[in-house]
Amino acid sequence: MFLFNKSPVYWSTIGYDITMKILCGKEYWKTYADIAQLIPDKASVVDVCCGTCGLYINFLQKKSCRYIGLDVNSNFVKVARNHGIKAKVFNLYSDTVPPADYVVISSSFYHFHKREDEIFNKLLSASRCALIINEPIRNVSSSTFFIFKWLAAILSNPGVGEYRYRYNPQSFQSFAEKHNVSQFVYKAGRRFAIGIFKKNCRNIY
Repeated sequence: MFLFNKSPVYWSTIGYDITMKILCGKEYWKTYADIAQLIPDKASVVDVCCGTCGLYINFLQKKSCRYIGLDVNSNFVKVARNHGIKAKVFNLYSDTVPPADYVVISSSFYHFHKREDEIFNKLLSASRCALIINEPIRNVSSSTFFIFKWLAAILSNPGVGEYRYRYNPQSFQSFAEKHNVSQFVYKAGRRFAIGIFKKNCRNIY
């Protein structure tokens, strides 16, 4: 039994970023860059399970996007607000997702896999142009060594939702295709896959 109701990784923004870099390697930031390329300048963006708001700080801020970060971690939200970022404490199970041109959930959808269809529809309904799901499908959590796999799972426990489960390339693609994914971005050997679920969206920028 774990001693805490959530991993110490989630106690501070610095510890979180360091751990994610260890678990995901160089692709931790590259996948944010890939997401940012899908979002036009000045678009409104809701970043669900935003963590330390790395997507906005490093990429979307430069594109003048109207951004709001949502996360269950009140400490992360407090730090974001102290840096002038619009952020809100949010529970995806019970709270309403604010509408936006683009709804993004990165490295977090697996937490909700037991209710994946319900959560997917909730996210998609909030998006006007597209829902973007970026999911880790290969990292330390998928190691064949039990101790590494167990430790990675424990370290990724945010205190709510499922933390032991992980999608693999096949299971995530199968889920995405079931929901009529518009574009599925994955290259063999990559640590992340991106599902893009587009809607008919007029260019309003």
